[in-house]
Amino acid sequence: MNYAMEMVDEDERCALEEPSLGVCPLCKYQDDNIIQKMNGVLQKLTGNVEPDEIYCVVADMYKRHTAPLIRQGKTPMEISPELCKEHYLKHVVNPQQQVQDDIHYCCKLQRHYKKNIGVKNTHSGLVTLNPHHVNEYVKISKHKLELVKYLNTMTKRKETNDVAQQPYAFSS
Repeated sequence: MNYAMEMVDEDERCALEEPSLGVCPLCKYQDDNIIQKMNGVLQKLTGNVEPDEIYCVVADMYKRHTAPLIRQGKTPMEISPELCKEHYLKHVVNPQQQVQDDIHYCCKLQRHYKKNIGVKNTHSGLVTLNPHHVNEYVKISKHKLELVKYLNTMTKRKETNDVAQQPYAFSS
């Protein structure tokens, strides 16, 4: 078994083919006004709110939007937080969320290497550094810092675009 496999817990392994909830209404009706508004809310909340909470917020937003249709006797499509989670994780690429996930994973790897960086000799009691773990820790640290810089660049670019899209204010 290779070393990388030892670092992954059995319940954390990810299959290449993941089960699906079926036809995704968010993909099917992606041009609909409410779906576009949900996408905008997701973009604004990403990085500020826990992802699972965002899926609950956008699902609730959709339910409030369709409540008048239900009162009229119509049957709009059902959207749950689980369906939102599947859509936004598997069907849409959110670059900011991807970079944040990679940063968190680098932190997890660093914690692993940090725990195993010192090797204690059972006979003499001396602690020595494992050079392989030190090198890997440093590489991951550099990579994580590059990801953080890239995330900051993405955030600044997003803020610049948000400011540029504000309506003009006319004064008299």
